[in-house]
Amino acid sequence: MNQLQFLHQRNFWKLKLMKEDPIIEEIRQVREAHAAKFNYDLCAIYKDIKENEKKVK
Repeated sequence: MNQLQFLHQRNFWKLKLMKEDPIIEEIRQVREAHAAKFNYDLCAIYKDIKENEKKVK
């Protein structure tokens, strides 16, 4: 039997299953601001996160 026979004809991923979550939106804004602070340089962002981890411990 062909495997394609079991696939749905509609794309269910496009359905909006979750409502917009204000907490998730706030997290995204904080993450965006943090990345912008370091000009989106992943190495600098990583170093900052590691420095903050040391301060917390």
